[in-house]
Amino acid sequence: MKKLAIGVAALLLAVSCGGGGTVSGPVDLSPWKGADSLYRFTVKDVTFSLAPMPAGTFAMGETPDMGRYRTPSIHQVILDGYAIGTAEVSQALWKAVMGSNPSPKDNPAAPVTSVTFNDVQKFLKKLSKATGVPFRLPTEAEWEYAARGGKKSHGYPFAGSAYPQGVAQYGYDDMRTRPVARYSPNELGLYDMSGNAWEWCQDRPGPYGSPAQTNPTGPDETALGDVRVMRGGSVATAADKCRVSNRNEFHASNFRSTIGFRLVL
Repeated sequence: MKKLAIGVAALLLAVSCGGGGTVSGPVDLSPWKGADSLYRFTVKDVTFSLAPMPAGTFAMGETPDMGRYRTPSIHQVILDGYAIGTAEVSQALWKAVMGSNPSPKDNPAAPVTSVTFNDVQKFLKKLSKATGVPFRLPTEAEWEYAARGGKKSHGYPFAGSAYPQGVAQYGYDDMRTRPVARYSPNELGLYDMSGNAWEWCQDRPGPYGSPAQTNPTGPDETALGDVRVMRGGSVATAADKCRVSNRNEFHASNFRSTIGFRLVL
């Protein structure tokens, strides 16, 4: 009876995911869990993995050690458990799901780029239908918690290191993204959360505020229209933009060759 209840819950979540891609509540991921505790999925011979993120609490925002301290923005965030992609969504996976590759340079192992936030919602809907699992984008808080290393965090300003070298591709060299998982991962085994490609988040941008928050999702609207948060920096940014606390934003209907995304359940 318990297994049946879990199955029904997962089905209902998959149905509710179809529009905006935002889903809350438990999902039974045990059928996809490997011996290494990663969740693995395959679509048309393209395999991708997500790492479990147990529920936790962390201090979110900019601190003096993060590099560019402007105004105090630290606030406590409480998150339910979730799973997040070990790497950015690759061009190969996008093509397997959507049938074409929008990236300016064809490299199946590199992150898919030149996709709008709205394009990503269509991809998530198709991927969820293909797998039966309700994938979505991370919230800004989920992204930062994972980038910081979750409960294994060492407090680094970059994802997995005190310095960007070795964990991030950045610096305006040839403006070309690299294959995912080329650099060292962070404490949780997550790659490229600093550098390579900016990553879309589900939230609209807004001030943090000081009270503690549980599973924050950002404001319902902005004065600038449908603008969404991006995180992580890219090959086309300076090192300080690759900090785990750095925030950026972009209009949902626009795209760049340095913007991609990663998955969450």
